[in-house]
Amino acid sequence: MANGKASGKASEWEHWKAQLRELEAAEDLINLAEERRDESLVPHRELAEALQRIEPAGSRKNRKAAEDGMTSAALLLAADGRDAADRVFGSLIAEGDPVLVEGPSDPELLEALRRAGAAVLQVESGEAGSAAVTLERAGAGVKPKLAVLAPGAGISGAGGGSAALLEAAARLGVTVVVYNGPGLPWRGSSAPERAALLQGPRSGASGVIEIGSMEPHLPPLGWVRAAGTGAEALAQAGCAAPAPGSEQVLLHLLAGAAGFSPAAYETRLRREYAARRGLMLSKLSGPSWRGTAVLPSGDRHLWLRLPAGLSGTALLRAALLEGAAFLPGPLAFAEPPEAADRLIRLTCTGYGSSRLAEGLDRIAAALSAFTARLDQGGD
Repeated sequence: MANGKASGKASEWEHWKAQLRELEAAEDLINLAEERRDESLVPHRELAEALQRIEPAGSRKNRKAAEDGMTSAALLLAADGRDAADRVFGSLIAEGDPVLVEGPSDPELLEALRRAGAAVLQVESGEAGSAAVTLERAGAGVKPKLAVLAPGAGISGAGGGSAALLEAAARLGVTVVVYNGPGLPWRGSSAPERAALLQGPRSGASGVIEIGSMEPHLPPLGWVRAAGTGAEALAQAGCAAPAPGSEQVLLHLLAGAAGFSPAAYETRLRREYAARRGLMLSKLSGPSWRGTAVLPSGDRHLWLRLPAGLSGTALLRAALLEGAAFLPGPLAFAEPPEAADRLIRLTCTGYGSSRLAEGLDRIAAALSAFTARLDQGGD
């Protein structure tokens, strides 16, 4: 387990994002490093119709309908995902408070923790000391202020299980924050692990706070949903929603206006992501990716482990010359272990099949040059 300030990698992440923005503006860059808006997945007609139908007095009604659709225990709305995270972490974390996070994680989550001044207690996914075990051990020492999960952002299925962490957190009185990132959260159609997170341990005593946003394909709207002692913690910390108004169009849409079905839209997104994931897996089975292992991941990303001797950071520099980008593993850790440099993450949300395939081909071209040098014993 690593212990360190989230700030070390945060500035690097912000610098890296700024570089990507410059490259996207100046060149034909295919950016598989982060979540991106895909115009083909934006419900333009419904959004325009919802805007025309908005009634200033209807905001409360729309909010209630959307809240019911999100199966919320207590719902707080924010300007966007970043605002939602800042309101929760800024309310609950004091400078230097220890916060438990599994790695690899979402760089945006690590950045939010840095802004709040957290000291990250990092446990790697798949370590013998899982997040739940680490929490139990911490009970005899410095107890984390929060335990933060990011389902779908990291390497899944190896960290000890969310149910075990929730039960350990309940025993120790540690609030659990589930950082969902972008995407639609309601209607009970999430993966079984997410359902377990929403239900909490059987005792029902755990404090669980969920953070998410409607980006990247819907207009910005962040949300916070709390249950049990999690809702009490937010209330005691004075976590408040921003001034109402900006969310009315989206709430009108999520309430079922303009013929828009949130459940059907989520099904459409999941079907499209599954198709893109299948395409990526097919491409990754080609000879250019020989020796690269596909790791268990969520539905929006694929995590890969490069062959021994390859550096993801060095490969990224070569891939940028080919016109493609991915997330290098070290940026997904507060304190990256040595093995993180062999990890890379590919995101499928921002491009359709043809551009996604082209992006993978560009990265494969850079990878083939690297592996050829390795085969020849070169540097």
